Amino acid sequence: MDFREILHNILFSKIVLGTLNLPFNLIGLLLRFVLPLLVIFFAFKLIKRGIALLINKSKAKDENKTIAKTWVRRGLNIIYYIIAAILVSSFLGAETMRYLGMIFDVLNQPFIESGGTRITIITIILTIPVFYLGSWVGKTVKKMINHDLLERMGLDDSKKFSVTSLIQYGVMIVVVLIGMSVIGVDLSALTLLFGVLGIGIGFGLQSIVANIIAGLVIIFSRPVKEGDRIIINGIEGTVSQIRLNSTNITTLKNESIIVPNSNFVENIVHNYSYEDRKIVIRNNISISYDNDPEEAIEVLESIAINTDYVLNDPAPKARFKNFGDSGLDISLFSWISDLQYKYEVHDLINRQIWKRFRDENISIPYPHVHVIMPDKHKEDETIED
Repeated sequence: MDFREILHNILFSKIVLGTLNLPFNLIGLLLRFVLPLLVIFFAFKLIKRGIALLINKSKAKDENKTIAKTWVRRGLNIIYYIIAAILVSSFLGAETMRYLGMIFDVLNQPFIESGGTRITIITIILTIPVFYLGSWVGKTVKKMINHDLLERMGLDDSKKFSVTSLIQYGVMIVVVLIGMSVIGVDLSALTLLFGVLGIGIGFGLQSIVANIIAGLVIIFSRPVKEGDRIIINGIEGTVSQIRLNSTNITTLKNESIIVPNSNFVENIVHNYSYEDRKIVIRNNISISYDNDPEEAIEVLESIAINTDYVLNDPAPKARFKNFGDSGLDISLFSWISDLQYKYEVHDLINRQIWKRFRDENISIPYPHVHVIMPDKHKEDETIED
C-alpha cells in the first residue's frame, strides 16, 4: 500500500470512534464544518474589532464605551454559537440527536471507577463550572458581608480582611464539595486524592503547599492586608489582592507584581501601614558654613507647617546633624496624615526650601574641589641651584 492509498483512506473513509460510526469522512468534516466555522470565527473577530474602533471614536464617556463593547462582544458570541449549532445540525442532518447521543455515551464511558465514583470525560469537563461557581459564590458572599455586616460591627480593616477571607474560602470549599457530589464524585474518594497529593508533595509540590500555608498564616496573623503600602524584596507598592497562594502588589509605576505568599513568611516585610498610616517624611539639606543654622532651622520648620498634608501634632522638627565636607547638614522631619502623600509632600517641601532659602539669602553649597598647582618658575630655580 503506497502513500497515496493511505492518504486516500484517511481522508475519504468513514470516521469510526470505538463503536460509534459517524456518517462523514475527514475531508467532509474539514470542508463542510471546520473550514466554514473558521471563516465565520475570523469574520466575527473582524466585526468585533471594527465595532470596537467605532465605539472608541464616539464621543461617549469611557464607562459607557466599556459597557457598549462588553455587550457587543457578548451578543456576537451568542450569535456565533448559534451559527455553530446550526452548522452541526446541517452537517449531521436528520440524525443529529442520535449522533449527539452516541457521542455523549462515548464521553460518558468511565475510565476511572472506584466504589460509587465514576470519572468520565464529561465529569472532568463539569468540574470547570463547579470551581468557577465556587469562586464566584465565595467572592459574592465576601462582598456582601464586607459591605453590610462587618461595617455595622465596627471592625478595623485588618480584622475585616481576616474574617472575610476565611468566609470566602470556606464558602468556596463548601460549594465545590456540593458541586462535586452533584456531578457524581463520591466525596469519600477524596481520601484517595489526599493520598495521591501526599505523594505528589514529595515530588515537587512543596512550594505550592508552602505558599498555601503561608497564605493561611497571612489571613490569621495579618502581617499585611489589602491596601497596605509595603516594601518586600526591594519592591515597593500597594497590596491590591491577597489570594491563597500568592499576593498581587501594584507598584508606583502601576505594574502588577505577583509575589508567592511564602516570601511574606520567610523575608522581612516593610509595612508602612501595619497599624497606622501616618509616617515621617525626612528632607535632607545642607547650608553654607557662612549661614546661621538656627535661622535655617526656623525657616525649615515654618515651611513644613505650611505644607499640605503635614500634621501640626506632632510638630515638624529640624535637626542639625553633621559638619559636612561642603556645608552644615540639617534634616527636616515632618509627620503626614497618610503615606500615600509621601512623595508629593517630599516634593512640595523641597520646592519651598529652594524658594525660601533664595529669599532669605541662605546658601545651598555644592561639592567643589580646590586644586593647587605648583609654581613652575620656582621649580626651575630649584633645579638650577
